[in-house]
Amino acid sequence: MNNEHAIMAIKPAFVPQAQAMLAAVENLADVPQDRISENGYEYLPDIKTAVVAINGVLGHKLSTAQKSYGGVDVVDVIDAIESAADNEGVERIVLDIDSPGGSVGGIPELAETIEDVQRGGQKQIIAFTDSMMASAAYWAAAGANAIYAAPSAEVGSIGVYMPVVDTSQSLKEQGINVELIKAGKYKGAGFPGVAIDEDVRQFLQAEVSETYDEFTSFVTKYRPTLGGDKMQGQTFSGKRAAQIGMTDGVKKNLNSLLDTF
Repeated sequence: MNNEHAIMAIKPAFVPQAQAMLAAVENLADVPQDRISENGYEYLPDIKTAVVAINGVLGHKLSTAQKSYGGVDVVDVIDAIESAADNEGVERIVLDIDSPGGSVGGIPELAETIEDVQRGGQKQIIAFTDSMMASAAYWAAAGANAIYAAPSAEVGSIGVYMPVVDTSQSLKEQGINVELIKAGKYKGAGFPGVAIDEDVRQFLQAEVSETYDEFTSFVTKYRPTLGGDKMQGQTFSGKRAAQIGMTDGVKKNLNSLLDTF
């Protein structure tokens, strides 16, 4: 997963070639034999395991175009998990995650699906990342039976935000005035080109805070020892995440996890 803040130790000119090479090698190393493609997941009959890949930015009811640009539809993920749960040959489901998170829409439902499957005793669900499991992706994974990450992976980013760009002053300087004709005090809150007043700001902040409370409450339900100071939007390495109780341990790669079954 590309990250503009990633720390690199390589000559810049060689970064594209190195990334392509590493991706190719990792893909070869991390593909066990005897995988059977099923409905949105891969079935490994020898170890009775289903692997559901969650690779990209999470969204809800995405278009084909959005998916082609790396979006992951949570509806598809839910369908894959439920399909794997219905497979009598599957004993456990592994969520292979590489995601920075995404929009909140559909995430509580995805988290609930994971929770229902594992709490209902249908299947064991294990979440894993060797790259990134952040924000909404961690929210969804929090209800799994166990979470593992590679030592150098990025985990956490527990928090939410709502970007509101106020361009009203800039537009006025260009002689453009945007006026919103509306009915309803908060209708059109954050509309481009319209300045937000304090009432609207508080309304939007309350919405963000409510979502944050839902996020942290769900995480605390499964990670009661994880302090609130670790849920302020920061990410941790896989090694550090295991030390603070954000995950259950480290695994070098997906194969090292699958080898334990």
